[in-house]
Amino acid sequence: MPRPAQWIQPPLALPIGTGPFHVKGVLYLGTQKYFQSEVPDGIARLVATLDEPSVREFIQSKFLPSGWYDVLPVAPLIRAEAEVCHQTVPSYLRKRAAFQAREDLEGVYRWLLKLASPESVALKLPRLLTQIFDFGDSYTERLEEHVVHIELREFPAALTEWYSTAFEVYAETALGLAGAKNVSLVLRATPTSHHASGVPLVTLTGDAHWS
Repeated sequence: MPRPAQWIQPPLALPIGTGPFHVKGVLYLGTQKYFQSEVPDGIARLVATLDEPSVREFIQSKFLPSGWYDVLPVAPLIRAEAEVCHQTVPSYLRKRAAFQAREDLEGVYRWLLKLASPESVALKLPRLLTQIFDFGDSYTERLEEHVVHIELREFPAALTEWYSTAFEVYAETALGLAGAKNVSLVLRATPTSHHASGVPLVTLTGDAHWS
């Protein structure tokens, strides 16, 4: 039986370890923890679902939290992860991002919630989250009360689906824990004229609103 289109895994944009885009190992440790604790036989099932042998080997690696690792395997991984969980990709990404946000905001980023206001959280969160990457940049600006403009610049287009959803959920969770109500943030991807190692780049922009 053919795999539904929503779970078809895209090919790697570049062979693992050859590109200029890296993320700290805490990301993949989070994936391993999620599939070990939240999904029965999760790691074994995830490995069996992955099409690309190099990605199967990669996700079974021993990751160091502060080590740097290729981020492009995330693109096929999220499709396989959603398939294992029998969820649409958007539904899985929102659930997975909420899990990670709770983990982080109760742990390494707990201090963020001690800031004076949801606005302070909204202004600082993009720079904080982009520190796990060795590429890209962020920009924030207060537009008016309860509205902050956010830009995440020079991200690989192949990661748009993953990072835009993950960031939206992370921001909603963080602002909610800081006391904000009715949080809303939708990021839109705008292609840039830049490429890195042949990989097209985008800028993700949106306005965070809350009451």
